[in-house]
Order: sequence, then C-alpha cells, then structure tokens
Amino acid sequence: MISRLPEDQRYWNALTDRVVASTHGSGTRRWWHGLSRFAVPLGIAAAAALLAALVWQPQVSAPPSLYGLAPTDPLATPFVTSAVAPTMATLFATPISEASQ
Repeated sequence: MISRLPEDQRYWNALTDRVVASTHGSGTRRWWHGLSRFAVPLGIAAAAALLAALVWQPQVSAPPSLYGLAPTDPLATPFVTSAVAPTMATLFATPISEASQ
C-alpha cells in the first residue's frame, strides 16, 4: 500500500458532506442569491436602457449660453474673447441702461 489515505467509503462521504456544507455557508441563503438566475436578462435590459438613452437624446433648440453668461450680457463677448484677463473694475462696472432708471 503506497497511499496513506483511508479506503473507507464512509470517510469520503462524510468529507464530501463537510465540504459541501462549508461552501454553502451552513445552509443559509442570502437575499441576493435568488437574483443570480436573472443576471443575464438584467444585464441585457441595462444595456438596452443605455442604448435607448444614447439614441433618444433630446435635441437642443438653442445653443447653450456662452460660459453660463446670458447671451445678451454686454460683457459676455469681450470677457470671453479678451486676450488678457479682465480687471475687477471691468467685471463690476455693468452698464446701466436707460430703461432700468
């Protein structure tokens, strides 16, 4: 006899039972284990939702405002197109229209 492993079948059956019991976490199932059978359909549904969101994007009717500034702001164009940074006086000096007086 070369091997020292037992030849008793009851020993191997008991060992198999212990291994199976230890891998199943002593017989308790977690709530998310039941979701595993839905993994493929849920993955396909998530991919379909992503594709639908990418395809059916709403069309923008007007271009977005210039860097968050109102398009009618008199300082918007000089502020954005200026080669140098504007001074604080330029930022605070907003022209007062005659209509607002």
